[in-house]
Amino acid sequence: MILYNSHSKSVEELTLIKKGKHPPKWIVTIPKLELDPKSKNFSPEGVKSCAENQAYLKIFQNYCIQGYSIRYSSSMAVDC
Repeated sequence: MILYNSHSKSVEELTLIKKGKHPPKWIVTIPKLELDPKSKNFSPEGVKSCAENQAYLKIFQNYCIQGYSIRYSSSMAVDC
């Protein structure tokens, strides 16, 4: 999961990790995630976007090789 941390004023990547018999715990895996200034918002609508976007396919493959699985992959805007 990627989110904005308002306390540290940075974007962080978090991963839900379960170790042994302990309950799952969110761990900050990338404490200061930096995006290219020319980046655009991309909402992949799940795994089907791999066929349409080669860069997304590479990212997806990288996560799979590392043993992660995609549970929900899209963007969301919270209406406050």
